[in-house]
Amino acid sequence: MELKGQQFVNDVALAAIEHQYDVLAVKRLSPVLPVLSRAGLKVQFVTCEEMLHYKGDCDWPLWKLAAAYESARSA
Repeated sequence: MELKGQQFVNDVALAAIEHQYDVLAVKRLSPVLPVLSRAGLKVQFVTCEEMLHYKGDCDWPLWKLAAAYESARSA
């Protein structure tokens, strides 16, 4: 089971889940590197169609397109 939210599941709710189900382990993960969008953010593409148009005839691997996108987000 995977639960996602703005906050961790509180201990009371977690205990109820563990009581009802056969829980083997619980991991609470914080965001590694939250990058918030800023006002007026411009990126090269948002959709897959825009990404394909952006790369044009270049034979760019997905990692290079992802790096270009993330670079624009963090600039």
